[in-house]
Amino acid sequence: MKISDIDIYLGKRDKFFYAIKDDLQISRNNKLSKLLNLDEKIIYYMRDGVRETTNIACAKFWKDNKSINKFIINNKDYKAFEITKEEFINLIPNDIILDNVSENISLQKNVKLENEQIKYDEVWKKFRKKYKGINSYIRVLHPSEWLHCKVCGLIPLVWEYNNGRSTACGCGKNDYDHLSIQCESVMSYVNRNNGSVMGYSVNSLRDNWNTWVSSGRDIFKEQKLKYPNIW
Repeated sequence: MKISDIDIYLGKRDKFFYAIKDDLQISRNNKLSKLLNLDEKIIYYMRDGVRETTNIACAKFWKDNKSINKFIINNKDYKAFEITKEEFINLIPNDIILDNVSENISLQKNVKLENEQIKYDEVWKKFRKKYKGINSYIRVLHPSEWLHCKVCGLIPLVWEYNNGRSTACGCGKNDYDHLSIQCESVMSYVNRNNGSVMGYSVNSLRDNWNTWVSSGRDIFKEQKLKYPNIW
């Protein structure tokens, strides 16, 4: 079955999360180990029933903040940690079998997750070629809130940093000459408002994009007429 464009865009997220036990006893033991110049003991959450492992490759991994935060709320003696997909892939060996049955079950689940991520990355790399925009442009966090481009049909990628906020889709000549809807950057806003961020909207790029798709209006260009020096 062919994967739709929206399914590819939604795809896999680029972060993985895991939980480390962080109770008083472990904290005390690790402080003592540090004094004695010994390795600290790190205990990872593995799964219900057999909860713990000292092998990170056997730990349970979550794919979104919401899920790991829910776990931490219900398990106060754990702390959440975040790694990139590249770090996750490098952590998981896919050519070994562990003697410990419970750990091996968890490891094989992670191997499956790793292989799914690798396959998706190959699909996304091919799909990404439809976009005109340098690698700094990345997928939006909540795609369902963004309209599809009325010309190329793609949900945009975005590039947001202190001094600029812009979109890229499939419209344009190349990665450097392409359609781009913009909004005022945070530094421009702060400069225009005497150092204050009060009233600054983190959703203004999305709103400007959706307005352009639905009506053809370019809000940022209209703002530039009123405030020529914004960026």
